[in-house]
Amino acid sequence: MNYSELVFKKYRKTALVEAVQMTEDFTVETLEGVMQGKAGDYLCRGVAGEYWPIKKEIFEQTYIITAFPADTIVNNVDNLPVTIDFK
Repeated sequence: MNYSELVFKKYRKTALVEAVQMTEDFTVETLEGVMQGKAGDYLCRGVAGEYWPIKKEIFEQTYIITAFPADTIVNNVDNLPVTIDFK
């Protein structure tokens, strides 16, 4: 099949995920089996409690932060870091 002839529609995910940027290499059990992540990659948790790794470059191109700590003052959303840190 020649995919270049298909007409693709744009879709946006509607579910929120939680994520943390990992500081060391890690292994995680996903719905597809065991996967490896490297330091700097993100570990995500979905709405059903499932986990999966996402490479740093892909995460930072496709996700934006949606919640801020209570003591954070947001003046310019364009300059916010993408890193999510759950402590």
